[in-house]
Amino acid sequence: AGGNFAVEAKRKGDTGGVCAAYRATQIAIIASNLLMVLGVGLAFNHLIDDSQWGVPHSMVLQTIGWLGLYVVIRVQSATQDLVYRYGEDYGGYGLSDSAATVVELAAMALVVSLTRNMAVLPAVLAGVRLGFFLFLNTRARRRWPEVFGAADWLAVKAMLRRLVMPFLGFIAMPLLFSINIQGYSLLISNHYGPVVFATFLTMRTLARMVDQLCGAANRMLFFELSYLDYARDRPTVIGLT
Repeated sequence: AGGNFAVEAKRKGDTGGVCAAYRATQIAIIASNLLMVLGVGLAFNHLIDDSQWGVPHSMVLQTIGWLGLYVVIRVQSATQDLVYRYGEDYGGYGLSDSAATVVELAAMALVVSLTRNMAVLPAVLAGVRLGFFLFLNTRARRRWPEVFGAADWLAVKAMLRRLVMPFLGFIAMPLLFSINIQGYSLLISNHYGPVVFATFLTMRTLARMVDQLCGAANRMLFFELSYLDYARDRPTVIGLT
C-alpha cells in the first residue's frame, strides 16, 4: 500500500510525499508488530503448553524470542519493497528476497543436521534476514537517498490516514485466504466424512485453476500498473488489464 503511494508521489514530482509514504509505512509496520507481540505475550500461557515437549522451558522461551525477532525483521523488510518500487527496481528486490529464501533453506538444512537445540534455527534465520535487510537498505540509501530524507509530520499523519484501509485490506487477505483454504476443508471433513471431503477438494482444485491463472497475471502486472498515469495512459491500462 505504501509503495503505491510512493510511486504516485514520484509521478507527481512530490519528493516530500515519497518521504512521507516511507515514514508512514515504517510506522504502520512497527505499530502492527508491537500489537502482535503484545497479543502473543498476553495470550502466551494459553497458546503454548510445553509441559509434554521434553525440552527445558528456557529453551522454549529462547526459541519463541528468536522466532519473534525473525518475524519482525522479515516484516520490516517491506519498507525496502517500497524503496525499490520507487526506484523502478522491484525486480531487484524480488530477486534479493528469493535469494534470501534460498539461503534460509540451506541454513535450515545445515542447522537441523548439526544441532538439536531448537533455539538455534530461528536465531540463524533471523541473522540471515537481518543481513539481507542491511544489504538492501545500504544499497537503497546509496541509490535513492532522497527517500530517506526528513518528512513533514503533518504529511506523514495524512499518509497514515490514507494507508489505513489498504493496509488493513492487505493484512486481511492472507487471513481470509487461510480460512478459505483450511477452514472449509476442516469443516467438511469433520461433518461430512472423507468421501465428501475428497470430492470437495477435487472440485475446489479444478475451480481454483482459473483463480491461479488470474493470480499469476495479477502478480506480473501489479507493479507495472502502478507506474502508469491512469488519466493519461488509459489505453495502456486497458490493454494490460
